[in-house]
Amino acid sequence: MNRTIVHLLALTAVALTVAVGTTGAAASAGGVALAVLAGAVLLTRRHLFDSGSRGPKPEPVPVRVRVDGRRPR
Repeated sequence: MNRTIVHLLALTAVALTVAVGTTGAAASAGGVALAVLAGAVLLTRRHLFDSGSRGPKPEPVPVRVRVDGRRPR
């Protein structure tokens, strides 16, 4: 899913660059747009798309305590 979204954003930026034209100003504007999109994806990818990829957290293991209150070694 992550790669699909990144590819769609990259293709959109390339399509915008081609649609505007191939002059120097248009190419630089397209490059800036591509850089901005890539930066936004890198900044938000971890929070939006990878939030549940690690799976559920494991149950904490209870610590055994002896009758006298000491922990075993």
